[in-house]
Amino acid sequence: MPLYPLCKVSSDQIKATAPQWAARIRKAAELPEDVRQNLLALLGGFIVHSIKNLTLEEVNKMFGDFQMEDTQVGKELIAMGRLQTQREYLNDRLSTRFKPVEKVWLDQLNAINNSMALKTIYRAVLQAKSRKQVKAAFDAALGNGQKSN
Repeated sequence: MPLYPLCKVSSDQIKATAPQWAARIRKAAELPEDVRQNLLALLGGFIVHSIKNLTLEEVNKMFGDFQMEDTQVGKELIAMGRLQTQREYLNDRLSTRFKPVEKVWLDQLNAINNSMALKTIYRAVLQAKSRKQVKAAFDAALGNGQKSN
């Protein structure tokens, strides 16, 4: 509930106000430096989530000399973005080779949070000649059908 007002803030308002929000966090002398860095990273995460076409570099520029990618939150956001990109590539490959794509494959694909598992499945899909081989690739990467985290 305390964050609900942020849901009603337009992209333009966020872009205009974010540097001021960042400055207030930086000036909060009562907070330890690591807490300030985490708050800036969380603010950056909110901004990236709210303004889809904004890059990490643009967020860093909004905040001055801040490097969001050096924070734990920033690293996690980057990793999530990479996983999403890998899922999109794999989905595209599946759609190209095996239309219509099995719903179970899409569900499994969205459940995988492991980059190596996605790479393994992608390579297998490139070589697969049948749906059965694709299913086997998913099963192998997921540990006999169990979801990977």
